[in-house]
Parts: sequence; structure tokens; C-alpha cells
Amino acid sequence: MKTQVVFVSRLPQAKTESSFFDLIRSTPEISQNYIVSKGNVYAVGDLVKEHIAENGVSSMFWTHITCDSVSHPGITIDEVEDLVLRFVRKLNGVKNLFITDAYIYHHQGDPELVNLFEKMIRELSRDLERVTFFADPKKRSPEGVAAMHEAIKRVSSEIEIEDIKTSEFHDRFWLNSDNNSGVVMGASLNGFKRKIALIDHLRNGDAYQLVELAKKARELVVKAV
Repeated sequence: MKTQVVFVSRLPQAKTESSFFDLIRSTPEISQNYIVSKGNVYAVGDLVKEHIAENGVSSMFWTHITCDSVSHPGITIDEVEDLVLRFVRKLNGVKNLFITDAYIYHHQGDPELVNLFEKMIRELSRDLERVTFFADPKKRSPEGVAAMHEAIKRVSSEIEIEDIKTSEFHDRFWLNSDNNSGVVMGASLNGFKRKIALIDHLRNGDAYQLVELAKKARELVVKAV
């Protein structure tokens, strides 16, 4: 398995710059396709963000996600927004979007949250025909529902909106229900500006299972009406 050296904060003890690169060149497990940037972590920040958006956070690790954050109180809203939009952009072409988020309506029409949501919808709106929300009926306000639906209609009045009231989902997923792809978000949209939160691509098998669970939850709600 190939990996990449993305950033080295300091050389190991007793290693000169020359001996460090000799070690890299003599280690076949490490890709030889790398660049050198002499500076702090911010010097390669855009490259790291682009890699994560393209391949997911888990691609940065050998076997599993150990600890990483896409947002925390130390970075600006613009930086959070940029990374979230990079991930969502990978879903462009979706026709039937499933959004599972218990708290997506749990606000009073927060302008900052609604603005981010509208931008996310625009990023994947090329072929978008329907958005289906799976939200907790106990964690919604009329203002929140109206604001999120109006944001979609501002993108296109032709997009259909389906609202499934269910408490079956706690975690936040944006799913392409037709090709079994998606994104997982560690916090609801209103939490990204305040909490440490992970965002990553879903494996196809996981996305498939989640789509099937969402369809079953929808069937139960429709039958109960």
C-alpha cells in the first residue's frame, strides 16, 4: 500500500535533511511522488484540503481514522465552509438526495446555517430532482422547516421536497440514493461553526446499507399516515 508524506513538523533526532531524504528514497512503501515545502503546516494547507476533499479523511491513515477534525473553534467560518463545499461537490449529479439529520430543522431560521445549506445544495444541483429529509419530529421548528425548504426553492423551484419525520437516524449523512455514495458529517450544520466535527466520504457498501435503511424508514412513515 502506498502512502504519502504530507507534512513533517521536525526531523527525527540525529537526522540531517540529506539523510532524511535518503531514508525516504530507500523506503519503497513511501510514494516518491512528493513535493517539499519549507514552512509551517499552513504552507501546505490548500494541498491537504484538496487531497482530503478528493479522497476523504480516512485516506490519510493506514487503516482507520484515529482523530481528525474538519472544523473547530480555531478556524474561520470561511475555512469550514470551503471544506464542506469541497466534499458536497463530489455528489454533484445526484438526482435523489437523502439527508439524514435529526437537528436540521432545530433552529429559528439561522441565516448563517441556511446560507451554508443553500450553497451546499447549489454545489450538487446540476441534476437534482428531489431532496428527502429524515429528521426527528421532536427537534424541529416551523421556522427551521420553512427556511430550509425555501433555500432549496431558491436554487430551483423544480426540486421536489419530501419530509420524513423519523427518529431512526442520529448521524448526519448526505446520500445519493441512486448510486450508493455519500458523505458523513460528525455534526449537524449548525454545529460546524462551534464543535470539532469530522466530514468524510462513505464507502459504497456503507452508503448502500444506509440508503436501504432510509428507504425502510420512509416506507414505515408512509404506511403510518
